[in-house]
Amino acid sequence: MRRSSPTIVITAAVDPLVLFVLPAAVPGWGVSALITALGAAFAVNGYAVGLDTVVVTTVRQTHTPVDLRGRVNATTRMVSYGTITLGAAIGGLVGQLFGVRLGLLIGFLGALTTVALVAGWAALLTRRNERLDGTPTVPIQKRSSHGTE
Repeated sequence: MRRSSPTIVITAAVDPLVLFVLPAAVPGWGVSALITALGAAFAVNGYAVGLDTVVVTTVRQTHTPVDLRGRVNATTRMVSYGTITLGAAIGGLVGQLFGVRLGLLIGFLGALTTVALVAGWAALLTRRNERLDGTPTVPIQKRSSHGTE
């Protein structure tokens, strides 16, 4: 668990950044290049999302009292799945009004807000000598066997 803070920040950044390939892709790249670029982007994105989900869920469950875990997990899922539906509707509307490429670019920029939120949260916790996973940033010194530090 000691390395989960950097993992959370890195996966939060990698997840939307690799999806920039979607609005950047143009038919002039050729079929092979498009399939390779989009396949690599979705593979990296899927790996980052999977890793992030495991780490964040573990951190959340280890820091949530046992009697509240069901409520916390239900609320988290409601918010995350609800935003997927809302984002799909807004994305469809933006794509219809302004074109698919611009809609994808706006979605990419919206996804970057996650990076800003997670990085800001990590910076705030660092100032308070905490980590995203709740462990102290400064190791606790052990007392020597002589009773002095």
